[in-house]
Amino acid sequence: MAEEIISCIEAKRQGLSYYFSGKACIQGHIGKRIVSSRGCSVCRIQIKRNWAKKNPTKVREQKNKTYLKYRDKYLQQYKERDLKHPLKKRAARATRKALKRGNGGIHTANDVSRIYRAQRGKCAYCRRKVGEEYHIDHIFSTFERWHK
Repeated sequence: MAEEIISCIEAKRQGLSYYFSGKACIQGHIGKRIVSSRGCSVCRIQIKRNWAKKNPTKVREQKNKTYLKYRDKYLQQYKERDLKHPLKKRAARATRKALKRGNGGIHTANDVSRIYRAQRGKCAYCRRKVGEEYHIDHIFSTFERWHK
C-alpha cells in the first residue's frame, strides 16, 4: 500500500504525528517523517536501538520503573480475572506445569469441568471427594488411563 504524500505543514494542521514526503532522508530511507522534528522515523528507531545496546543498565532501570508503576494495577486485574474464572486459572496453571516438565498436554477450562462432572467430584483413583482444591494432573492422568 502506497503512502499518501503530505507536507509537514499540512500534517501539523491535521494534528498528525507523522507525514510522508516521498523523499529519501540523508541515510536513504524513504519512509514516514516525524512532524515535530522532521526527522526520519526509520533513522530514529535505529538511533534508539543503538543507544539501548550501549546503555543496557539504563534500559533495565527504565523497564523496572515502568513495571513498578503499573504492577499493582495489573496484579489487581489478574486477581479479579482469577476470581471470575477459577477453572481457567487452574487449567492454565496445569498446562504451564506440564510444559515446564516437558510432559506436553494442554488442559482447557472445559476439559477440567467435563472431567470433574464425569467423576462426580471424586478422585478417579481413590474415589474420595476432592472439593474445590484438587490437582488437575492427577485427575487427568488417571482419567485418561481408564478411558482410552
